[in-house]
Amino acid sequence: MSDNIEDFRTKTWWNKRVDERKGDLKNLIYNDDYRDQFWGRVDDLLSSMSKYSAIDIGCGYGRFSKHFKDYLGVDFSDQMLNLALKENPDKKYAQLMCCEELPQRADIVFEVNCLHSFGKTREEFIGFYKQYANVAVICIERNGVVIEWLYPQKDNEKNRLIG
Repeated sequence: MSDNIEDFRTKTWWNKRVDERKGDLKNLIYNDDYRDQFWGRVDDLLSSMSKYSAIDIGCGYGRFSKHFKDYLGVDFSDQMLNLALKENPDKKYAQLMCCEELPQRADIVFEVNCLHSFGKTREEFIGFYKQYANVAVICIERNGVVIEWLYPQKDNEKNRLIG
């Protein structure tokens, strides 16, 4: 695992947050008015991709695992992964830092609102994870969505997935 001190501080912060919230999953990440709109749009996008296998980088408690049959959640917080396993025991999880070697490939690799925790830009994230994705690498942040397709898309599929 990485020895980057910034990653360690973030991991410590997330572990502490899980302890403070006592497993209150609804308010574990955010508790503001925008949250429900943002997460609703994310759920819509990811559920439209359910035919793909997925790797969720920064999976937290596994919120998005429900959208995929073949799913690997990756997080650096052991407390978050414990919650994920408790909530979704049929899914696979791995404790890794961002941009560490993954144990497998998938059709899509994605992150949701985690780049600030990783200390990575979208370009760095996409550049690293392209080697593990067969179809696309996706960055979903509050200020927009970037999908890096790894093969040419038909116009109707592009619009259906992001529009």
